[in-house]
Amino acid sequence: MLNYKTDAKKHRNPYAAGMKEFIEEKLPHLKQAFLEQLPAAEEAILYKWAESLLREDVLQLRSGAIEWEQKLPGREKGALFLSVPLRDRANLIFSCSGRHAFNRFMISELFLLKDGLKKIHSCRELLDVLESSHPSFSEFEGNWESYADELMNGSANLALTYAVYEERRKHLPENQNLLEYALGLENPFLFFEQLCIEGHHLHPGTKTKMGMEPEEVYRFSPELNGKVSISFMLGKKSAFLWKVKDGEDPNECMYSGLPGLKDKAEAYCCASGLDLNEWLLIPVHPWQLKHIVPGLFADELENDILIPADLEWECFPTTSFRTVVPKGNDWFLKLPVHSQMTSTKRSVSAQTALNGPVVSELLMEIVEKEPQLKDTFIPVPEIYGAALKSENPLKSRNMTAMVRSGLKELLGEGEIPVTASSYNSRSPFTERLILEDLFAAFCEKHSLSLKEGFQPFIKSYISIVLPGTLTLMTKYGIGLEGHMQNSIAVFKDGKPVKYLFRDWGGARIYRKRLESQGFEPEFMPGSVSLTDSLDEMRRKMHYTAYQSHFGEVFRILSVFTGCSEEIPWKWLAEETNMILSTIGGSNAEEDREFLFSRAVKHKALSSMRLFPDRDGYVYADAPNPLNLDWTVG
Repeated sequence: MLNYKTDAKKHRNPYAAGMKEFIEEKLPHLKQAFLEQLPAAEEAILYKWAESLLREDVLQLRSGAIEWEQKLPGREKGALFLSVPLRDRANLIFSCSGRHAFNRFMISELFLLKDGLKKIHSCRELLDVLESSHPSFSEFEGNWESYADELMNGSANLALTYAVYEERRKHLPENQNLLEYALGLENPFLFFEQLCIEGHHLHPGTKTKMGMEPEEVYRFSPELNGKVSISFMLGKKSAFLWKVKDGEDPNECMYSGLPGLKDKAEAYCCASGLDLNEWLLIPVHPWQLKHIVPGLFADELENDILIPADLEWECFPTTSFRTVVPKGNDWFLKLPVHSQMTSTKRSVSAQTALNGPVVSELLMEIVEKEPQLKDTFIPVPEIYGAALKSENPLKSRNMTAMVRSGLKELLGEGEIPVTASSYNSRSPFTERLILEDLFAAFCEKHSLSLKEGFQPFIKSYISIVLPGTLTLMTKYGIGLEGHMQNSIAVFKDGKPVKYLFRDWGGARIYRKRLESQGFEPEFMPGSVSLTDSLDEMRRKMHYTAYQSHFGEVFRILSVFTGCSEEIPWKWLAEETNMILSTIGGSNAEEDREFLFSRAVKHKALSSMRLFPDRDGYVYADAPNPLNLDWTVG
C-alpha cells in the first residue's frame, strides 16, 4: 500500500494525499484504481519534465551529457542513454526509447547512479537529486520549488484521470472499434474532446490545476467526463462592450442557440422588477462564480452593475477546460477561469473576446478568395464576444464571454472530427494511441500494410493542414496558433479529409502583409494579436504548426510503423517549397529562408515556469529537420 504523507521534501505528494481523501469520501469505488495508477501518473509527469529540461538544455543536461546506444536483453531495438555527471562521482542516467526532431528525447526510465542504481520515480525526487548533487544548480537559480509543486499537483490529477479512464473503458462495447463507435454518437467531436487523457504532449504542467480543490477538478475536467452547470450574470448594457456577427443583438444571439433561455430570463427579470432590455446575459463558469466574482467584482455587485441571475445551463467541458458545449447545441462557449492550468491563468482578455467575430469574418473572406482552400481548410467562426468595460485589466479579463459556432454544419456524411490533442492518448478500444487507431483504420480500409499506408496517410494529412497555414502566413501575414488543441482533423474511413481550425486569441497578425492585401479590420485597441514584428508572427505559426503539431504526428506514426521519421520531414519540406513557389514574391523568399534555417526557436516551457517574471516567450535553439540533408531509405 502507498503511504503518502504531506511532506513534499520527503518525496511525498501532498496533492495526492488530498485527492485520496476526496476519493475515499466521494468516490470510494475509485480508491484502489487511483492508488494503482498514481505511480504511473507520477512517472508520466516526471518524464515530460525531464524531456523538457533536456530539450531546453537546462543546467546543460543535454550538452553536458555522455550519450550512447545499447542493446538491452529482450528488446528488439537498442535504447539510447544519456549520462550527466554529478558531484561525488554520481551520475544522472536518462534511458530513452528514441530521439526525435527538435531535440525531443522520449524518456522511458530515469536513474541515479551512486553506490548502485536507484530509479527516480517523481519530480520531487529528481529535484532533490539536482539540488543536492548537480554542480551548477546553486548558480542557476529559478523557481524550482514552486515549479515542482505545480507538477505534483498535475501528477495527482493525472492519477485520477487514469483511474476514471479505466472505469469508463469497462462500459464501452466490445464489438466495435474507435471509428465505428464514434460514428454512432450524436456528438462524436465531444467524445474526442474528452479523450485528452494525457493532455499537452510537450508541457510538463499538462494536468496542473492550481487553486482547484479535488472535487472541482473531478466535476469540471473534460477527461473526467465532467459536467458544468454554467450560470448567467445580468450585466448593465451600459457597462459592457460586445461584438456579434452581422451586428445582431447579443441577447438574441444567445437565445438563438439556447432555446428556452429567453423565457427563463424574462421570467426572472419580471419577478425581480428588472427590464431585460437594459441587461446583457453573460454566461459564467461555476468555478469563476464561486472563487473570483464575489471578491473581484464586489463593487459592481454592490452597485447593481452585475446581478447574479437564477439561471443555469448544463454544459460539457472540452479539452480546453474553460470552453464548454451547452446541452442541446454544438456551440462552444469560451469563459474565463482564473485558475492556473499548465502555465497560465485562463482568463480571457476583452481584446480576444471582441476581436473574435472580426478575425472570423476576415478569415472567411480570405478562404473565399483562395478557392483551393475552402473545401479542406475551414475556420470555425467566433460569432459573439462580450466584455466588461474596466480600466482594471484583471476585471476586464474575468468578466468576458465568447461563442464559437458548432461543427455539425461543417461536416459531411461519415466524417468524424477529431481534436488533435487526443492523438497521444490511449484508445479506449485498443492499447494503441488514438492517432495509431485512426491510421490503422485507414490502412485496413484501403488494404494496406502499416508501412504501405505511411506515405498516403501522412501526405493526405499534410495536404489539409499546410497549404492554408502557409498561405495565411506568407500572403496575408496571419500566424495561426495551430497547435493540437486548436486543430480538428476530420477523418473519413480513417483518411484525413478536412482541417478545422479555431481560437484566434493566440494568433499573431503582421500588419504590413495583411494591409498589402487590402484588409484593414478594426481590432480592439491594445490587441496583442496585431504585431509589427514579422519574426513574432512567423514563430507563432512555426512552433505550433511545424514543431508541436506536425512534429507529434510524425513522431507517433514513425514509431508505430517502424518507418524513418526523416521521411515525412522530407515530404513536408517538399510541400513547403512547392506552396511558397506557388505564392511567389519577396514574402515567399523571406519565409523560405526562415523556414529552412539551420536552427529554429523552440518554446522553452520549463524555463518559462522557472523564471515566470520574464517578459514574453522564452525560446531554446533546436536543429531544424527541414534543413537537414536527409536521404529517404
